[in-house]
Amino acid sequence: MAGSTHRLTLGSGMVLLQVLLLLLLLPGHHSQTSNYYCQRSMCPTGDAHVGCYAELPFGKSCQGLKPQLVPMTPERKAMILQQHNRQRQRLALGTLPGYGPAYHMPQLYWDDELQYLAEVNARSCVYAHDHCRNTYSFPRAGQNIAIIRHFGLNLTKESVYTYIIDHWYNEYPLATTFVDQYPVNYVGPEFAHFTQIVNDRAVRMGCGMVSWETYNGYVWTNDYLVCNYGYSNVIGDRSYTKGPVAAGCTTGRSVVYPGLCL
Repeated sequence: MAGSTHRLTLGSGMVLLQVLLLLLLLPGHHSQTSNYYCQRSMCPTGDAHVGCYAELPFGKSCQGLKPQLVPMTPERKAMILQQHNRQRQRLALGTLPGYGPAYHMPQLYWDDELQYLAEVNARSCVYAHDHCRNTYSFPRAGQNIAIIRHFGLNLTKESVYTYIIDHWYNEYPLATTFVDQYPVNYVGPEFAHFTQIVNDRAVRMGCGMVSWETYNGYVWTNDYLVCNYGYSNVIGDRSYTKGPVAAGCTTGRSVVYPGLCL
């Protein structure tokens, strides 16, 4: 696991972007009440499931920080899906520098349970990957997370998550040698957010965002985004299969994203 912090100055304000990547997620299962997620079958590796006795509405670390759950409205869901699918399409069509076209890259759709579990993580006010977020439908669920801390700026939540998702995708120059086989014990610049976004075994995703305040000479706004995916980066596995564009689509090609499969 590795992370980095990026400091950006915008006008009179400041932004800190921190991203953390998870190198390997293993199988598990769960569904929709807190106790239900505590079943051992959910996380065969023995890790605690994020949904098991989740601290709701917010975790202990949120006390005094004025936490707020950012509603995932239909419009926000559509924006996040569109951004991801456009990114996947760029690779699938073979127009992303350094990458061959995708034989079978499915269009991503929203999943409410993956969103719920992403929100459970975000509600903790602790910037960290959870160890297990599997569902019965997605026993190898993956995750991207990032937090932006800013003051003196009136940033919309839409601008925050759009920037974060673009930041994840823009790791692509670092992943050209790893998409055919995810590396073991890799140490170096981050690329795993990108490979998570373009993983061709992921067909569903869901995100959650929580904002809270901290004080360090200024009142900082902390915007924490968690996105869960139906399949994870797995050591030794490929991110996607290269081949003629969409030749492996068995149920047709997307009309909106012709490089993606339905």
